[in-house]
Formats: sequence, C-alpha cells, structure tokens
Amino acid sequence: MGNHRSYIDIALTPSKIPFVIVAKRQVRSWPIIGWGGRAIGTIWVQRESKESRHETRESIKDRLSKGGSVLIYPEGTTFKGPGILDLKPKMFETCAENGFPIHPFALEYKDRDFAWIDDDLFMPHFVKHFGKPAVHVKVKYGQIITGTNGEQLMEKVHDWMDQTVREMRADWDNENEAQ
Repeated sequence: MGNHRSYIDIALTPSKIPFVIVAKRQVRSWPIIGWGGRAIGTIWVQRESKESRHETRESIKDRLSKGGSVLIYPEGTTFKGPGILDLKPKMFETCAENGFPIHPFALEYKDRDFAWIDDDLFMPHFVKHFGKPAVHVKVKYGQIITGTNGEQLMEKVHDWMDQTVREMRADWDNENEAQ
C-alpha cells in the first residue's frame, strides 16, 4: 500500500513479486492505461458502489489468500500533498481479519506539478510531463506491518507514509533552495 500522486506511480513501484492493481473502473476505458490494466488482471472498483467495493475486497482477499500480491492506494485518489490524505479503512480491516501483511511505501516527485489531480486532462498532463528529459521521484519502502486491529494498522500505515512523504518533500525543497 502506498500514497498516490499520479497515474505513473504504478510503473515506479518495483516489486520482486508480480502484483495486480486496484483501480477505479473509469480507467478501464482509457486508451493504453486501460488496455494495460486489463492485460495484467487489474481489479476494477466502482468507488461509488458499495456492492462493487465489497466485490473488490473479496477479489483482493481471494488473491492474497492464494499467495498473490495486490497494489493498493488506500487514499482512494491522487493527492498533491503535502503529506497524504486520510486512508480508506476497509482494506485494513480485511488485512487484520485475515492476517495479511502490509508492505507500505511512499513516493514523492521532485516536481509537485507531476501530481495528476483535480480536473487535469490526461493527454495534456501526459505530454507536458513526459516531454521532459527526466522525471525525478523518490520511493521508499517501510517495514512490513501486521496486526489484528484494522484501525491500528491503518494508523500505523498512515503515520509512516505521511511522515515519509513529508521528509522526502523537505529533502526536495532543501535541494531546490541550494541550487
């Protein structure tokens, strides 16, 4: 589980274990990203549907029970920062009830405008940022967290991610001031 800044986050989340992604159902119809998501078995959620959210948790539970791995952005949407948004609690409850470990990660882009938020249109945002010679990002992984209390799991993950992205942002800001 990690914080979510932009559509490119998925590509910047290296893993030794193949994983599937949980993404909002609207993305399924997007060119390239939607096609790729379908090809890798993305779990699609219609966020405004309680039934879809329940089905998504069951799909995740099934995948994890079989030893698979799932990439989840528990903020539920992208956010520019600073810090992170409140996390959605249900997956933490599922992890607690079933003994699933959580491997938190945090990422932060040097260019804060890389965050894809609000009413940004995909293609103009994509062209603007991928026309640059480099995209600078920091990714840090925390210790694996387990527990039997979903609220406590959520709090631990939130606190670690929030502190870590704030530290990375401070590093970027200090570096920018030094230049």
